[in-house]
Amino acid sequence: MKTMQRRAVWLWAASLVAGSAAWAGAAKSDGTPSLNFTAGEELAKGDFRRIGGVYVDAKDRVYVAGDKQVAVYEAKGGKALQKWTVPLTQVEAVAVDKQGFVFAAGYGEGRKPQIVKLANDDSGKVLAQWGEAGGGLGQIAGMCGLGVNDQYVMLGDPSNHCIHRYNKDGKAVDDLGKRASSKMSGFSTCCGILDFGTDAQGNVYVGNLGAHRVEVLNPKGQPLAHWGQSGEGPKDFCGCCNPVSVAVAPNGVVFTSEKTIPRIKAFSAKDHKLLAVMGEGEFGSGCGRLDIAVDSKLNVYGVDSTKNIIRVYHPPQKLN
Repeated sequence: MKTMQRRAVWLWAASLVAGSAAWAGAAKSDGTPSLNFTAGEELAKGDFRRIGGVYVDAKDRVYVAGDKQVAVYEAKGGKALQKWTVPLTQVEAVAVDKQGFVFAAGYGEGRKPQIVKLANDDSGKVLAQWGEAGGGLGQIAGMCGLGVNDQYVMLGDPSNHCIHRYNKDGKAVDDLGKRASSKMSGFSTCCGILDFGTDAQGNVYVGNLGAHRVEVLNPKGQPLAHWGQSGEGPKDFCGCCNPVSVAVAPNGVVFTSEKTIPRIKAFSAKDHKLLAVMGEGEFGSGCGRLDIAVDSKLNVYGVDSTKNIIRVYHPPQKLN
């Protein structure tokens, strides 16, 4: 049995390496995108008055946060699977850990910031709830991106220019990027936006939109890499402040989204070359957050906040 398990793990790892190599080979030397994603179905049509965020779990189920609820959909076909009412007046973001626990971030009565942990079953039982307004360790002044890994629940706080990290029961651990807790100057935010993605190694990919770049931090919060620049070219981040959302695929490919010229991009895992641009001209314009997520098959999900739907984009078959 152990031999079979080791072989299964080896095959899984080999598939990721092969997939990553294929994506790396797709990048053009002149920096122009070389892959064409195709627009697919639209999820959550008519289910929300206002969508805040989208997330894909380890089983490729799509979670959508908005209004006072979190809803779950099949990735293929968009069938609604589950819906929970969350004890908040507005749900802004959602994330799901490997154990299946659901975390929703939003505001309660009096705009009190809260993170709620839910059971992933028919009950949707509240297992934990926390949040305190302010500027101290773990205290929240604004809410945007939400993420989770084996150790932490993470919340983007654009007003405090940091990413809060809590344990799974809500105890504050540290604040990534905050002036008081590191040598960094704090993330440069705009329009109440600060989003990020994480990879399998626990690294955090932050959309430092005021600096027009993606910054990568290791699990200790130390800078590893960054890329991006202001400009109007395909590989550039345009306008006053972009990117507004970041998601990392299982094979390490990094996806970003932008406002001003609403669009989604894919960058190669190691050298961050531009691989694809999708959705341009399809999302409504404005100073909004185009939240994105990606599944294991490299399908991309983007929040269209003007129509309150999730737009889906499919990768080329040769890379799927």
